Amino acid sequence: MSENQNDWRQRNPVGRPKKVDRDGQTIYRVPTSIYLDIRMKEWLVEKTGNLSEWVEKMIYKAHQSEYCFWCFDDNIIEVHHGWVCKNDRHRQMAGRGAPSVVLAYKECPNCKSKFNARNMPCLMSEPDEEDIITCGMCKDEYDPLPQDA
Repeated sequence: MSENQNDWRQRNPVGRPKKVDRDGQTIYRVPTSIYLDIRMKEWLVEKTGNLSEWVEKMIYKAHQSEYCFWCFDDNIIEVHHGWVCKNDRHRQMAGRGAPSVVLAYKECPNCKSKFNARNMPCLMSEPDEEDIITCGMCKDEYDPLPQDA
């Protein structure tokens, strides 16, 4: 009897189905409490429908540098040096009470150092070629791979 019961549990799991990412890997989740003003909660529920899913999605987007928590906007673009918020108000206020519009910096593909405000990317390719990017620190030492003859 216990064998049948175990078999039934494996085929018919109790609870919600597991969430998986785009690669099919299981996403492990933990309950979390967030305290909000009632008016903000009502506004978010009206705007999004499901508050829990929206919060989870925004935190995941922030982790992936696709959401700006300063302006609460997902108008983010990927550029050579990182991910940048395109919100006009944020761009005007950057450095004057607002954080930088660059949400996260990428690594230099050549030397693996992080781009930053003092080490920005340099375009090393000709206009008709595929973009070759290096940082300001390694641009003088950049040696392109030899072309096949």
